Amino acid sequence: MKEHLKSNELDGRVAVVTGGATLLGEAISRALVTAGAKVLIGDCDPAGQGVAEELGPDAAFVRTDVISDTELDMCLQTAENLFGGIDILVNGAAIHDEKGVSATREEWLRFMNVNLVSPVLLIQKVLPYFQTRGGGAVVNVASGSAKQALPDQLLYPTSKAALLYVTRGLALNCAPLNVRVNSISPGIMWSSPVIKMTEGDRSIADQIASSAHIIPRCGTPEELGDAVVFLCSSRSSFITGADLAVDGGGAALGAVSKASVMKQLAALYEAG
Repeated sequence: MKEHLKSNELDGRVAVVTGGATLLGEAISRALVTAGAKVLIGDCDPAGQGVAEELGPDAAFVRTDVISDTELDMCLQTAENLFGGIDILVNGAAIHDEKGVSATREEWLRFMNVNLVSPVLLIQKVLPYFQTRGGGAVVNVASGSAKQALPDQLLYPTSKAALLYVTRGLALNCAPLNVRVNSISPGIMWSSPVIKMTEGDRSIADQIASSAHIIPRCGTPEELGDAVVFLCSSRSSFITGADLAVDGGGAALGAVSKASVMKQLAALYEAG
């Protein structure tokens, strides 16, 4: 695991991170706290409370179902009440249970509601908070799968592809408010789904991911967190409407290798 040293890069900033109870969301929250920010974790998983407690007094948790406007409002208001404002929003909450071509209308609508509509509405809701601070930064967690055709996958990649357009469109529309909107597209990461598929064997994950990445391994949660900190910091002050691929060069290789990897991971999942 990559060790982070405390910095003051985001001192005085307040971040809201949805999906912060997951392995990747926890790493993003930790990176933000390490960079000096105060973080409000919003997640429907109560494990987020333990994450916040581990991160210390600069983090807090509020249970948040992102498809509930009431709970989204409460999440933002809690950040305001606890930390005095909001400067950063990370839209990380998502669902992944893929049904492919057999998905029903209800499943399509559920995916779009969680993975697309909720991030858009949360950005809409956070803008007044940003305005009281003179601007803000949004990072949407997209996916490398949004740019490639993959076997037996439609719902998740489609929702993330739409999120990439939303990132560009909102970057344009929010610019007059001094709000930057960017996204990150992870490749194969050492994440909860990959851990489950490989039964926690990192060597298997690295071996499989090596055929999809130029850097021959899966990415770490900490590397994703570092990318988010960069996009929220003054070092990226002239970057908006962009998608940062955190994928070990996977996007440069194209869809063929990634499709092979997904088949291998699916086979592991079915065997388990």
